[in-house]
Amino acid sequence: MIILLMLISYPISTVFIYKILKHFKVNLLWTICGAVALTFMAPQVFRLTGHFSMSYVFAVPIMWYLLIKTSSGSAIKWNIITSGYLMVFYFTHPYLGLILTVFALAYWLVDAWMNRKTKGTIKQAIINISFQVALPIVAFQVLVALNDPHVGRLNNPAGFFYMYATLKSLLVAHHGPILAIKPYLGLECGNWESWSYIGLGTMLYGLVILGYVLKNRKIIAFKKQVKTPLFIFFIASIIVLLFAM
Repeated sequence: MIILLMLISYPISTVFIYKILKHFKVNLLWTICGAVALTFMAPQVFRLTGHFSMSYVFAVPIMWYLLIKTSSGSAIKWNIITSGYLMVFYFTHPYLGLILTVFALAYWLVDAWMNRKTKGTIKQAIINISFQVALPIVAFQVLVALNDPHVGRLNNPAGFFYMYATLKSLLVAHHGPILAIKPYLGLECGNWESWSYIGLGTMLYGLVILGYVLKNRKIIAFKKQVKTPLFIFFIASIIVLLFAM
């Protein structure tokens, strides 16, 4: 059953990435192609080689979708659902639970800051953080303390600064045709625990976007753009990346 769930997690991830892209009004063809491609670019893919409880590729896409629904739907309903979702992952693997929790915390903090002048934003952010950050962590720690028979268990068995991410984890390919030329360029990818390669296409397209922004900086409404949900998610993801580093 567990092996089946690991395999089913791929189509589940694709469906939720599709929903996210449609929410942000991406073209249908790009939405379909992007949903499939991003699913197979998930770092959890490599956990299938021996870290099975962290191999569920739908973990982050569903969390992202739940944050979108909390922002645009019934906050109480989606806070309860999100809190339950996080608890499932804390008891599947605490690492995944914490990763998703940090993502939620970063998003609500950035959203609160960007929209701090909007009435009720700070109050709602506190409620969301209480349900999606504080409650799952406290509930998990209490349940573990009540049920764990082991004495003196370490919180960080390998050390907090062990196997952390670097820029190499993001920018240097660990598989694919580029491997053939890596030795000539003197490139080394990060440790396998931190692999999260964004792809050569993403980097090239990122440069195109940067060039477009610089060229049109006088006509782009930056103050309006930085308050959009997509930009807030982007900043939140950068914060999560810095935490991973």
